[in-house]
Amino acid sequence: MKHVKLTTSLIALTTLTASAAFFVAQANTPTTDLAQVQAFGFKHFHKVEFERDGRIEVDGWTDTHWYVEAEFGGNSVLKEQRERRISSAWGLTYEQLQQVMTLARESGLATIEEVEVSQSGRIEVEGKTDAGFETEFNVMYQEL
Repeated sequence: MKHVKLTTSLIALTTLTASAAFFVAQANTPTTDLAQVQAFGFKHFHKVEFERDGRIEVDGWTDTHWYVEAEFGGNSVLKEQRERRISSAWGLTYEQLQQVMTLARESGLATIEEVEVSQSGRIEVEGKTDAGFETEFNVMYQEL
């Protein structure tokens, strides 16, 4: 049985501006945007952030030794920084990232703002419920 932790803060979202409504729509369907990120060449994801303005920031590995921090907006790469590292690639594959986001949604997250995995295997997903409560979903890599 999978053990997950869902934490909800008491900060409620009382008003929803037009830009926030756009963000909610974007965050509910990040799969299309992530396909662009995957096409860029990411093999292992360390951190993915879905920004309010539709940008996506990704930290991860494109191959065994290249760690990349990139920012995507629309259909283009806005920023890219590469660093060759001695350590091997680690993180979530594209399929595992999709699985984690699905599990988070099934546990009550209506929007996803950030997914991050630690080297210890702890995966943390931050987002909001339908009611606007800040929420955190946690799962261990080994449980996927």
